[in-house]
Amino acid sequence: MKKTQSLIRYKNIPEMIINIKNKYYNEIAIRWLVSHDKIQTLSFNELADSMTAVFYALTQMGFTRGDHIGICSKANPEWIIADLAIQALGGITIPIDPDLKRKNLNSILEDSECKALFIDNLTTLKKLSSIINDTSLLKLIIIFYPKKQSNNKTNIMTFDELLSLGEAQYHSSIKFNISIRATEEKDLSTILYSSEMKGAPNGIMLTHKNILSNATAFTSTLMKAQKKMKPWKQHILSLIPFSDPLGRLLMLSSLMLGSSLDIVNKLDPDLIEKSFEKFKPTIMIAYPLIYQVIHFIVFKTLEDYPKRQQELVKDFIQNAEIYYKNKAKTKRNKIGAILKHKILQKIIGKIIRKSFGGKLKLMISSPANISEKYLYFFNSIGISLLTSYGLPELTAITHLLRTKYNSKKRPDFKKKIPFYHKITSRGPPLEILDNPYEKIKQKLNKKKDELLIKGPSVMKGYWKNREATNKIIDEHGWLHTGESAEIDEDGYLFIGKKTQNLLKKPAKKKLSVDAK
Repeated sequence: MKKTQSLIRYKNIPEMIINIKNKYYNEIAIRWLVSHDKIQTLSFNELADSMTAVFYALTQMGFTRGDHIGICSKANPEWIIADLAIQALGGITIPIDPDLKRKNLNSILEDSECKALFIDNLTTLKKLSSIINDTSLLKLIIIFYPKKQSNNKTNIMTFDELLSLGEAQYHSSIKFNISIRATEEKDLSTILYSSEMKGAPNGIMLTHKNILSNATAFTSTLMKAQKKMKPWKQHILSLIPFSDPLGRLLMLSSLMLGSSLDIVNKLDPDLIEKSFEKFKPTIMIAYPLIYQVIHFIVFKTLEDYPKRQQELVKDFIQNAEIYYKNKAKTKRNKIGAILKHKILQKIIGKIIRKSFGGKLKLMISSPANISEKYLYFFNSIGISLLTSYGLPELTAITHLLRTKYNSKKRPDFKKKIPFYHKITSRGPPLEILDNPYEKIKQKLNKKKDELLIKGPSVMKGYWKNREATNKIIDEHGWLHTGESAEIDEDGYLFIGKKTQNLLKKPAKKKLSVDAK
């Protein structure tokens, strides 16, 4: 019988991957749809083998420790393999949103000093064609799809060609193990750039410690959010690009847990519905806009039901909203309202949950504002939708709302906090017992109620911009978020308006949905 792994402080990301591979080996690490009806998978062992092969290919082509290598692609398995191979090399991954404008892509490639670039397809190659010739440092382009190329350019190759090149040396060298052992947790792992560029690029430097400490705290908090959650039995649906810091955190967190990561790389309602049906996820993380679309789909589907059933569901949702609002205000609900809520939740909630695959237990909303309406709706049907807080400069997430099951799991809690009392907050910091890293600390700047954060997830600084770094991180290590906030007596965070425009948020993603 498998046991939940104890909290380990890894030196670097590849070390974590090898450790997890040795534990879960042939278990499924990644799943994705290759058509509307076909799922393809990659085991932990296959993932580690591919990472190793790409590592050897990169070394054979002259790339070495400290090199900056970009990935400009939508989420796919190749993205993960490329990222892990760069990390094994001791390189620095530069995640780039392929939807950025050409001039912004050019700025990032120049500023980050990329020597090689992984891209998803020929469309992205065409978009980058004029940039590639102007970027003096860029020596190699690797295309994920198609698997075979028709051009004869020496600086462009396919991902399959790269794999084949690395596989030839796979069993004949110990360079891989030596390289991993040489990487320390303080070493730079990645440089992030905002998807909302309005001026000169400002790269956010994150170390292996930044990322691994954040993933450790996040996964540990997540696994206590429901009863008897076994990490290796979770199917985590990813609806956030890996170029987004939260998407990358989710990817590494899923691997750390031994769960399967289910990839959806297109924010399309039909594809999302099909993913629920095929993957049957237990956990999902998405932008607030996705939850808005799912809410819309549920009510759109209701139109096909008889009028009496439509009225029953709408009455249930209205009653649930009143029920939770009263709970939040510690106002007593009437006996009739309580019975109505509990009975209808079992009947109607079960029916609605089936449209999400029937196994979904947790939904996490990315660190952005989400309407209370959606929080009440999803919790009323029996799926906990948890709000969060974080910034790219804080790696990804520093706060997560607790459920009724883990509201007293924080070391500082002396009492159990009713989940519904705090449902509109972003939750307390990610604090766990036996944490191998330092705690995430929070406080307010008393002069302007600005939120300040300190801890292992605070970035190393801005790339090539010490002045900007010193403005946002003070001499005591506190990062000034620019957020107006309140912190209640239990450490729960409530976000207000920005006090200053220091930090840029990731751009909202558009969905092709007809919301008449």
